[in-house]
Amino acid sequence: MRQLGGAFGVAILAAVFGVAGSYASAASFSAGFAPAAAAAAGLALAGALAGLALPGRHIPAEPASADEALAQQQATASR
Repeated sequence: MRQLGGAFGVAILAAVFGVAGSYASAASFSAGFAPAAAAAAGLALAGALAGLALPGRHIPAEPASADEALAQQQATASR
């Protein structure tokens, strides 16, 4: 998914640049760069919002001491 996202992101930004500007002159490059940068910011925002919508991972708490770790092992073994 990461590679697909990167490939589609580059393709979208290149398309936005191609529509708004070109490499013909500095002025046309700047004219295409600004919309491409805005599109990149929009894609980054969309990615951040998608990341916030994903459920978080549950990481079990580490036991505070070796005695608690042994008690947890014994409790799970007796089940």
